[in-house]
Amino acid sequence: MSDYLHRQPRALSNLEAPVVVSIQLAPVSAETPQLHRLRMRAERQAAAVQAMREDPLVKALEERFGATLLEETVIPIDNMPGESEANSK
Repeated sequence: MSDYLHRQPRALSNLEAPVVVSIQLAPVSAETPQLHRLRMRAERQAAAVQAMREDPLVKALEERFGATLLEETVIPIDNMPGESEANSK
């Protein structure tokens, strides 16, 4: 935020008329874009884990071989390695 505040006067200095900008910091009262991305990522992660838990092959491996699903290793398809950072944030 502080970088943004320092860039504003430079950006506004090109205007011919004087400009006064007042910025007030306040508690967040709505979901921000970053919070939305984090919530959506968590929802996709939960859905991917649930899909793996319900997968017949995973269930068969668990029953037959005592396999354990390591939930922290489950990666939603839309978060696969090699995707751009913009899509995974």
